[in-house]
Amino acid sequence: DMALLDVGMAVLANQAAGFLATGQAPGRAGNIHPSLAPYQDFPSRDGNVLLAIGNDGQFARFCEACGHPDWAQDARFATNTARVQHRAELLERLLPVMRTRTTAEWIALLEDKAVPCGPINTVAQAFDDPQVRHRGIARTLPRQSGDGIAQVATVANPMRLSATPVSYRRAPPSLGQHTQEVLHELGLSEDRIRALHAARAI
Repeated sequence: DMALLDVGMAVLANQAAGFLATGQAPGRAGNIHPSLAPYQDFPSRDGNVLLAIGNDGQFARFCEACGHPDWAQDARFATNTARVQHRAELLERLLPVMRTRTTAEWIALLEDKAVPCGPINTVAQAFDDPQVRHRGIARTLPRQSGDGIAQVATVANPMRLSATPVSYRRAPPSLGQHTQEVLHELGLSEDRIRALHAARAI
């Protein structure tokens, strides 16, 4: 589908630009940004944290905050270009340091220093986030399906439209709940529907 291909190319903007400039197809990079460093996920003491350091000033502030201001003066790490070229050496130093604090401690340490970072949440942690709870992203809908399941928990639409708010009219149906209605809409007679039931086709 062309629309999905267009979206995929937009998401791969950096990788696509690199390919168009060099003619070399990039390899898999995991969560590492190919042209920024450090810009990836790191294990913390209790989970994972994302560092999204996009310039030399952010890197210097990070180094100061984590107790290694000398890293920002090291020629291998002083500029983003150098950090990308010496990514392996930088990661050798970063990985053990990132494991010394919890994810929450890293965020508390860095967020007021304009060093972009964030937690990598489990699904349970994401649903427990105060903003997610405030916006009512988890929604429970009642069901009348006859299968003994009285309600279904589902994900609400994240868009909040003032003029045309989303309405939640019914929960997802149980298997076959609307078969009769659909077959009637398709013009099948009661006799034909009974025959399909008798043949266990529906």
